[in-house]
Amino acid sequence: MADETLHLGISYEKGIDTKAVADFEAAVATQGLAVKTEERPESGPFAGIEWLLPTAIMVIIAKPYFDSFLGEAGKDHYHILKKALVNLGQKFLGKNAPKTTLLYTKGKAPSSTPKYSLVFSAYGEIKHGLRLKLLVGPDTVEGELERAIGAFISTLASIHNGSYQPGQLEGFDGTKPIGGTVLVTYDCKVSKLVVIDPRPKDLEDES
Repeated sequence: MADETLHLGISYEKGIDTKAVADFEAAVATQGLAVKTEERPESGPFAGIEWLLPTAIMVIIAKPYFDSFLGEAGKDHYHILKKALVNLGQKFLGKNAPKTTLLYTKGKAPSSTPKYSLVFSAYGEIKHGLRLKLLVGPDTVEGELERAIGAFISTLASIHNGSYQPGQLEGFDGTKPIGGTVLVTYDCKVSKLVVIDPRPKDLEDES
């Protein structure tokens, strides 16, 4: 979905509720906003690090959204996007979450239940080749989702407008992206976004 004129992107697997996608598009629609949707074939088994795998539905907030669009549309759209993302996420999390199971090599994981949703995630571009990916638990409730998405969008905005402060995103300063992606989640204990390491614990111990 790399496109210098794109503001928001939605990538989803075939079989996902397309009404949810259409509702999101309608909620964020406004003059001058460039939104692209992309349907992907249903995925089969993946080999890779679980948290880096593509989720069934992904929303991408592209760099031009912050660099150009918000300056013209005003900050009101920031709040519109936040609400639309929360509404979309609610359709795939908590009691609405589809049941998903992970398959591991025997002895490599304590549970086949995913820690983070394999259905919903959001990405935010920082610069070409570098993006944040927001992960949320499959049982995340509305209030927590609102705080997570609010922190995610405000952090991205601060990075783009130059107001980011060191430590604002815990663990971000000096982190090494994997495949151009830095994984983050919202930690309720500290009320902020934190960077998470996607490597299995056994690989950390060997490094």
